[in-house]
Amino acid sequence: MVKKISIFKSKSTKGNKTSVGLDIGSYAVKMVEISEVRGDISLVNYVIKELPAEARGREKRTSPLRIQTVKDVLSQCSKIPDQVTLVFSDPSAAIKRMTLPVMPESEIESAIRWEGKKQFTFPLEDATIIFQGRGEKEEEGIKKIDLLVVAAQKGKIQEEITALDEILPSVSGIDLAPFALQYSYRQSGQSTQDEAVALIQLGAEETSISIIKDNHLQFTREIYIAGNHLTQVLTEPFTAEGKLFTLSLERAEAIKREYGIPLKETQKKTEEEIPLSRIMFIIRPILERLLTEIIRSFDFYKTQFKEKGVNRIFISGGCAKMKNLKEYLTGGLGIEVTLLDPFQNIPLEISSDRVADLQAAKPDLPLALGLAIGKAWEVNLLPPQPEFLETVELQRYALYLFPLLFLSLLLSFYYRIDRSYRLHQGELLRIKAALSSFSVPIDKIESLRKEKAEIEKEFAFLPLPYFQAHYPEVLKLINGLDITNLCLGKLALEMQEVTGEAQLPAARGKRIRLEGIVFGSDPERLTTLATIIEVLEKSPLFETITLVSTGENRGFNQPATDFVLLCSLSPLPS
Repeated sequence: MVKKISIFKSKSTKGNKTSVGLDIGSYAVKMVEISEVRGDISLVNYVIKELPAEARGREKRTSPLRIQTVKDVLSQCSKIPDQVTLVFSDPSAAIKRMTLPVMPESEIESAIRWEGKKQFTFPLEDATIIFQGRGEKEEEGIKKIDLLVVAAQKGKIQEEITALDEILPSVSGIDLAPFALQYSYRQSGQSTQDEAVALIQLGAEETSISIIKDNHLQFTREIYIAGNHLTQVLTEPFTAEGKLFTLSLERAEAIKREYGIPLKETQKKTEEEIPLSRIMFIIRPILERLLTEIIRSFDFYKTQFKEKGVNRIFISGGCAKMKNLKEYLTGGLGIEVTLLDPFQNIPLEISSDRVADLQAAKPDLPLALGLAIGKAWEVNLLPPQPEFLETVELQRYALYLFPLLFLSLLLSFYYRIDRSYRLHQGELLRIKAALSSFSVPIDKIESLRKEKAEIEKEFAFLPLPYFQAHYPEVLKLINGLDITNLCLGKLALEMQEVTGEAQLPAARGKRIRLEGIVFGSDPERLTTLATIIEVLEKSPLFETITLVSTGENRGFNQPATDFVLLCSLSPLPS
């Protein structure tokens, strides 16, 4: 890889080495620059820059706007860094625990590629494989080795390197988030022996759960529930106090940042007059899904590895700054949740005004700091550099190879064009021959036109059934269902066949399909469903109310039942 250093401004002439950790997220780019002198580190600089709206999301990792943002961030380094370490965050990379029979080390990688077909969601034929031993154990009388396996598709890694090649001076390492967070946790001085500690990185698109024990990564899992989901759910149209609200993405993000999780003061309102209780009602299903997935991860770790469970929890990431999130997770998990702060033991070489800003920026930076500290020490997904013969010798013969290659491609292209032309020419002749024998029956067409006109004339005298209903009153009635343990999920208008005494044998009526969830004990859920049906049946707006289905919903941390009601609408008087 050719070194390109034009974007860096040399602002310092110190002889100490600098290391940069670069966290290119889906919402912002975070950079931490540290200085190292004889093993001691200090913070030299940090930058957090949000990506333009057009460049956000994992699918836009190689967009020009994102690359320009990375370039702007790196230009603020104090000097040309000696090492730059990136984080690779993509579904094409994963960390798994595997057990294999005891075998020579030279055979382990082949065994991983074979056994990994059952555990990894992507093919391992062309993947980088890195494994670490976690000791031996006995299963059914057979000695086996316990491994922590990292696998990543080479093509995806190369895409990342190629996109950033023009702006990075030299990439020294590509690491995964769980390992980088592990280095930050060690730096925080909080690590102790014989304790299982969960490090939860809450980003914009995904949440990473890593469990550390004895200063080693034991388990990790990605959950695709994160900050963007809380913002997106607020952009969906909703009603509050009889008003319909449709928030923009920017306004929804602002409300999330300002009010967070409204655990208290739910009677307050936003500037749009939206009660905070309504905000909590909207985001609560997302929060409960996140909480449920974290609990499932902890339970899996406990049973799979025969551990007592998690002792402490630290959170980091942009979403970790959300107001009242620590308190919500603490209450749901039963374990105190703390913000990860690896900067408390690091000397600061930044200006006093930036020291004050660092306090608010700390939750965003542990991943970037871990990259700068660890330098992909345990796992480095960076492809090896080509050997001397693979570069210099190839360049010696390039003068002859490229013209020959170009000539071969040109001949191949000419052959394909000529063959395609001949095939299309033959097809054209066959079509012309078929068309020449085809005659349009003009008299038949004229007869069909007259028949169509007569049928249309007859139907013009038939009454067309038209169905109308009190739609505003129906919506007000459903929106006014003031039941605390009820969560309405879907409201849809459907057509139905209704018989009548009109000239036609059947007419098209309309009905409301109402789907939702009720919470509580069995009696409470049954009472709630009976109350809903009774209220709707008493209303003159509906003709019939039918409970189509109910089913238990285990996606929440309390008993819940899904239900579907079909409500036939009463037509307006003609």
